[in-house]
Amino acid sequence: MATILEDLNDREVQTRTRIVELARSFHTLRRADGLEPWNADKFARWAGFNVSDYSRQAAAFVLMVWNRHHPWKFGKFLARFDLAEALLIWDQDMRAAWQDWAADPWFA
Repeated sequence: MATILEDLNDREVQTRTRIVELARSFHTLRRADGLEPWNADKFARWAGFNVSDYSRQAAAFVLMVWNRHHPWKFGKFLARFDLAEALLIWDQDMRAAWQDWAADPWFA
């Protein structure tokens, strides 16, 4: 029988695996820093430098799913997910990745 700590560790591993899968569902995030192993702070730093607006919105979305209460920053700017902006600038594949999540939303 698994202990409570083992159950927590299993859930954390599953959650981290799931967030990486979500990030990789956005083609512009597939090579982002901080994915393997998942490191949200490293991922946010990556999104703050030399990243397109549509990649930045995808990263902000993933970070919002990871921890919607944390004030994520991209460099010195607050990382805020803006659905209206994202839908305007994302291509069809990126909108589909968001729609897949929105059909059965979850948060870490």
